[in-house]
Amino acid sequence: MGPNDVANLSRRIMESAKDSNDEKSLELGLWLVIDDFTERFPERGRAAALHEATSFLFNNNARHFSFFPSFALMAYEALSEILKWYDASVIAEHMIGYQIELLTNQHGNERDLKKWFNLWANSVNGWCEISVDEHSWPGWGTGILNRCEQFSRIPSIQQEVYGFWNSIIEQYGSFTPTKETLDRHRGELNEMSILAIREMDYFQLLKIDFTSRVKLLAKLDVGDLVDVMNRAIEYAPKRITDEEIEVELNTINSAKELEEIIHLSNELASRLRIEGRINKGIEILSNLIEKEYFEIQGDETAMTYLKLAIYYDEVGRGEDAEPLFKHIADLEASPGAGSVSTLTIREASHRYAGFLSRLERYTESKKYSIRENTLAELTGDPLLFVRSCFNVAADCKDLNEQKEALEWFMLGMMNIKDSVTIGPLGKPPLEHQSQVIELSRNHAIALGIEDRWAMMMQHIFGDEGNPPVNEQ
Repeated sequence: MGPNDVANLSRRIMESAKDSNDEKSLELGLWLVIDDFTERFPERGRAAALHEATSFLFNNNARHFSFFPSFALMAYEALSEILKWYDASVIAEHMIGYQIELLTNQHGNERDLKKWFNLWANSVNGWCEISVDEHSWPGWGTGILNRCEQFSRIPSIQQEVYGFWNSIIEQYGSFTPTKETLDRHRGELNEMSILAIREMDYFQLLKIDFTSRVKLLAKLDVGDLVDVMNRAIEYAPKRITDEEIEVELNTINSAKELEEIIHLSNELASRLRIEGRINKGIEILSNLIEKEYFEIQGDETAMTYLKLAIYYDEVGRGEDAEPLFKHIADLEASPGAGSVSTLTIREASHRYAGFLSRLERYTESKKYSIRENTLAELTGDPLLFVRSCFNVAADCKDLNEQKEALEWFMLGMMNIKDSVTIGPLGKPPLEHQSQVIELSRNHAIALGIEDRWAMMMQHIFGDEGNPPVNEQ
């Protein structure tokens, strides 16, 4: 098959799709092309045609057709027979993503996901045998590493991923990943550490993510990266046994200083929440704030109120959460020792606004979103300022205040570039950048100005029409 034949194959696949009017006719049309190329090019025609047809279905959101999985499997098998291992691995990789999507939407099963992962692993082994040597292995190995990192986040195939990774390192040896990959890991560790500072109890997510990464990186030449990750993991609250709970409670009860009692109680509550025993954490925090000596006199006491409100909200006890949210959100920050920080009041305002919005109490939600907006401006955090602008716009829309909704939306858009490029803690994490961009798009759609939003994004960010990524 020459270049003209490949172009002709692609054209005929497209024509078959255009000529079809339902799933059955599309399948029939594709088979006519596949059979023709199988006959004309006995050695490679069938594999090429199945590959092209499968790629077409992938790229045109036709994965829901009943014949699609069998097409993908036949394409994989045909490519494997002629040792086109790389192309086969690409199909398997796409199918893994598709199976993950199905499982997420509760339409798939773990058996099919494991089957496609094993096919992917088999094809990777195939092209490693053909392509890998001493000089090419670091490049190939980095690519495999990056894919294993993504796959290892899926619990149902996690052990299969680790087993495959260990076997391939044993066969081809350790290597130094590319600088871009090492820089990405360091940058993402830094980003998640910032998120842990911003978001209550976020360290546990960091622990889960980077514990998995360490299992993949530990056998590679990555300098001190694994040690740095392990130190970050150590900051996450540890799992706790019943015996430890009793010891911690005795330590709390015997403590003399309020500051120590508060610190120990909050740490124990976090560990209990991570352990899935959030109600026990609620019991400890609620008992604490009911003590006669407990009053809001500084940031730690205010954060105790806020944490308890968040926990109440998580377990559906909104009637208990609301007065705590409101109490902290209504405080006024003042300089000096013993005062509650603007950051804590801002966070409480954001949480309370979201709580009220879920209850469709939009007038009150708008009030606290505006308060959050003012406090975000005072603390010099462009991302939170912009996020709150969009939240106020949403409340205004729900209140049928269309003009004001557009004004708040435009205020957010005027500052959106700053929100994804600067901040009090440095450049915001990519996760937060993506969230605020997605928030702006969703509100533009709700306001019926998606085309206008696209033009504004083009004007603000230039040719790419998207915010720049963090440069580590």
